Amino acid sequence: MATSLQTTPPDSATRQRVLDAAAAICAASGANSLSIAALTEASGVSNGSIYHHFGSREGVIAALVLDAFSSFQEGLVSVLGEHPDDAQAGIESMVRYHLNWMESNPDLARLLVDQRDHVAGGPEGGRLRDQNRRFFAKVKSWIDGRTAAGQIEEVSIDLAHALVFAPAQELSRHWLSGRLKTAPGEHADRLAAAAWAAISASGETKTRK
Repeated sequence: MATSLQTTPPDSATRQRVLDAAAAICAASGANSLSIAALTEASGVSNGSIYHHFGSREGVIAALVLDAFSSFQEGLVSVLGEHPDDAQAGIESMVRYHLNWMESNPDLARLLVDQRDHVAGGPEGGRLRDQNRRFFAKVKSWIDGRTAAGQIEEVSIDLAHALVFAPAQELSRHWLSGRLKTAPGEHADRLAAAAWAAISASGETKTRK
């Protein structure tokens, strides 16, 4: 751990200490319990330094949400990059990645579900929209390429989101709230197949092992 801190710029190290402490507090007792005093105690960072880096309690939550979205989105774009020419593999992999990320990061997933709208309506809303715009532009570019190849029906990014992402999001929300008792990943095969059937140009689904 000491070696890692030696190679990290001081401001970045301080920022990460605060975010790690904030994530732990939110996971243990919810974002509503987060306060500057609690962050100071948990992180060992002065309240003045926290205000310097984040501006406010809400700024800390916004940073957590933006970082979590960035992690999720970068991973999903990386998955798409593994399937530059195979539309079915790419679509199904996106669904599987979404479900697996939610299952592997339940605390961050709950934070995104609970706080996304607050961040979108706050001072960092512009950054969140810009981040999402860049992400969806990359997804759309991949979809357009597969559409041009005749593998995917021509579709807007909004409809593609409804067909591919929304079912996985809804299932994950039910699991995070406790309404769904089985893990999201257990439903990956059916959701992945349904997403491909909904967007495929042929309407046919190959069986994948």
